[in-house]
Amino acid sequence: MEAFPDIADHGLIGDLQTVALVSTGGSIDWFCAPRFDSPTMFASLLDREKGGFFRIHALADDVRIRQMYFPQTAVLITRFMSSAGVGEVIDFMPVADEPRIATARRIIVRAVRVVRGELTFRLECRPRFDYGRSAHTATASDNGVLFADDTTSAALHGVPADALVDGDVDLEFALGAGDLRIFAFETEPRGEPATSGARAATACSARPSPSGGTGSAAAVTPAAGGRTSSARRWS
Repeated sequence: MEAFPDIADHGLIGDLQTVALVSTGGSIDWFCAPRFDSPTMFASLLDREKGGFFRIHALADDVRIRQMYFPQTAVLITRFMSSAGVGEVIDFMPVADEPRIATARRIIVRAVRVVRGELTFRLECRPRFDYGRSAHTATASDNGVLFADDTTSAALHGVPADALVDGDVDLEFALGAGDLRIFAFETEPRGEPATSGARAATACSARPSPSGGTGSAAAVTPAAGGRTSSARRWS
């Protein structure tokens, strides 16, 4: 990975029980689960080699990046602009039905779409439990990968089995204008990894986000005539 980015070069998403920091390069560099004071799953903000991260970024030589929030929500948009096309990684964490009750299950939804032209993206998911001190196993299925150590588990939904490489996920995929692909990282998952669109849609009703907006389908649904890729459209 690149050198340590400044704290100012990160956006913040959360669900009232914990938060994740997302760099302008599309990398989740910090995520503790299930609470703010829990051990980390991604901590490359502290250690670029051993801390772990979850990155989705466009592969283009002339890419320019802008990060912003969807108005009146805690939905974060990282936009990649190049001569080949314009694409976005849209990140948020759905709020639980009872956010005042502490639970072990957290979900980070990462939707990738292209609004103009064509772009190739790379996804790298390298969880490292407990500040990188705990080794984990990784088991692939048709719809994702399950990570686990002796006390904790997490699933990445929406990736094929052959994306698992040496215990981590590494995937490249191309999208054209109007295409949408959705991934979800879930702690203490209920069952096997599922098609990410179905899992995310189940998790995300139009509940208010922490900032008061609707951190849900409106932010990621493609325009009329658009297509979804390996994920169903949210509606």
